[in-house]
Amino acid sequence: MKNYITTIVLALTAITLSAAPINPIKTTTLISNASVELTIDDALSDLFNKAEYNTIQDCLEFSVDTNISFIQIFNANGKLEFQLPVLSNKVKISKNIFPTIGNYKLGFMIDGEKNVQFSEVTIK
Repeated sequence: MKNYITTIVLALTAITLSAAPINPIKTTTLISNASVELTIDDALSDLFNKAEYNTIQDCLEFSVDTNISFIQIFNANGKLEFQLPVLSNKVKISKNIFPTIGNYKLGFMIDGEKNVQFSEVTIK
């Protein structure tokens, strides 16, 4: 009887998961060059007024309509590396703050927003 119930539960789980709708998250690449690549979810594509890489200063530059409270930088394992207070609508992040080549996630806490807005950064 126990095996019968386990089989039914597994079958129902498989049917439920296979019937679930698949909605892939579409992303937009805001910056792509030999040094860095930055992508963001399409739903957040209007977040930045400006997002560019300054090759002279070797830094990422962002501008938004309202103040950015802080920026969080997570490594590829999801560990918080830095949390930087900003308190401005413009910010520059030096490429040197990223310890190694690899993938990172930037979390922007924007005034008036409930959730942190994330972007993906690849340092090359």
